[in-house]
Amino acid sequence: MMREQGTLRGARKYLDFKGIPYQQNSNPATGITTLMILGQLTLQYDSQGRFLASGPPGAFSAGS
Repeated sequence: MMREQGTLRGARKYLDFKGIPYQQNSNPATGITTLMILGQLTLQYDSQGRFLASGPPGAFSAGS
């Protein structure tokens, strides 16, 4: 899992492993994928799956 640190794939693997529910939205126009850990955290990844930003819930509009 360490090789995938800072990537979308790594984040999904970790959340699945820990049993943490999340929602994933993608914006085909920008290539940005947003993972939302409900009520806790929002994570954004670029079209290559690399980490871009994080913030509180609702920090980024869904899929943008």
